[in-house]
This record gives sequence, structure tokens and C-alpha cells, in this order.
Amino acid sequence: MPRDQRGEFTFRPFLVGGGRTEEDGAVRRLIVDAAGTRRYVDAQMDDYTGLSRKRFRWQSPLRLQVRARLSPEIRGTAGFGFWNDPFNPAAWSLPRLPDALWFFYGSPPHDMALVPGVPGHGWKAAVMHVARPGTFAWGLPMLPALVWARLTGRTANASRVFRRLLAAHEAPLDVDMGAWHQYVLDWGLREVRFAVDGLEVLCAPVALRGPLGFVAWIDNQYMVLTPRGQFKWGLLEVTVPQWLEIEIEELAQ
Repeated sequence: MPRDQRGEFTFRPFLVGGGRTEEDGAVRRLIVDAAGTRRYVDAQMDDYTGLSRKRFRWQSPLRLQVRARLSPEIRGTAGFGFWNDPFNPAAWSLPRLPDALWFFYGSPPHDMALVPGVPGHGWKAAVMHVARPGTFAWGLPMLPALVWARLTGRTANASRVFRRLLAAHEAPLDVDMGAWHQYVLDWGLREVRFAVDGLEVLCAPVALRGPLGFVAWIDNQYMVLTPRGQFKWGLLEVTVPQWLEIEIEELAQ
């Protein structure tokens, strides 16, 4: 990752539809001022835009420590962490199955119900490791489980298969998003640990090597993906500016 003359990390902004960024010392502010249901707006900073995935930098073991806060009301998604940017054609790579380790927020109607007992929206620590050997073996029982869930409304079996298919682990965060908190992600060789203000909130037994890219963002999109086979993507109207403020305190392998 490039550094400026003071030795601090620098990131490339990736702005879509009027998203913008501001800086106040070491704090970056990502802002969506307004958006409609026909225009995607994204304010993002990352270290991978324009790179092929084999050139993404970050692998385990790694530690990320940041201070962050988000605007009290967000219409869309926001967060920070690492992923493999699975669908972006700018990566000069074919689409691939997603991997992600991050602190993630999604506002209703966003509903990605990946882990039984964890709401599909809200502020959470989350891991998803789909790009791995064995994924397609779990895809075989997924179809009959989805059919059963659609016919009967009983989703317990589909939820279990869905979670194993995605290798998903999540924990909701019971904190005030609008206040400053310290967020830590320790990405180990065989597990990923998340902590907020020194308290561990999730330990995910996932052996994800990488490489992944760093990203922090806020936008106006939502997605619905549930064990009942529901899938939907859309955009939300934003009438009041919404933002994510983040200061990276440590990012090291």
C-alpha cells in the first residue's frame, strides 16, 4: 500500500454518483449527500481499484485496528474490512465467489440472512468464505432445501445448508454506531477474531488465506438473500447526508 511522506497509509478514493470524501487529519469522512432510487451513489476508499485480484495485498495473518463512527441513520450499506471484490469488472478478472471479513451495516429492507438467529440487517461483524474448495458440494443439497423451505415455510434446514455453503459467521453489534468506537479485526491462519472497545464479539473458525483488498464505504444499495430463495437488489432514496468517519490506527501483517 502506498504511503505519504509522513509514513501514513494512503488510499485511493472510489466515488460513484456524487459520493465524496473529506479529510480531517487522520480521519477520513465518506459522504453520500443525496440519492434516488434510480442512481447508485457510493463514497469509498480502497487499495485495489484497477488491480487484478492476484495483486491484492492483504493475506493472513493480519491485524486491523480502527476508530470509526457512522451517521445515526443510514439508508443503504456501509462498513470496512477486507474482501475479494468479486463482481467488479475493473479488477480485470472474471467474477468469482465472494470472500469477506468486515464490519458491515445494512439498513432495511436489506436482508442477507446468512446465519440462523442473526438478523439479516443491522450492524454486525461478519465473515463469508465462499471461494474455497468444497463450496459446490454444499450447493447440491441447497436446491432441495430451498424447495422445501418455499413449499412449507420451514427454513431451518435451508438455513443450515446456506450457512455451510457460504461458510458464514456473524455477530450483531450492540453499540451506538454514531459514537466513536475502536474496532479490531485479527485475521489469523485458522480463525478471524473481531473486537469492539477491547471486547471480543466474534471468533470465526475460518481458514481464509487471501489475498484480499481493504475497503471502507457507504452507499445507498440494499440486497435481499435468504434461505427461502428470495433474491433482490435495489437502491434507496437518501434525503439527508449520511457518512462514515474512519481513522486507521493499525494495519499490519
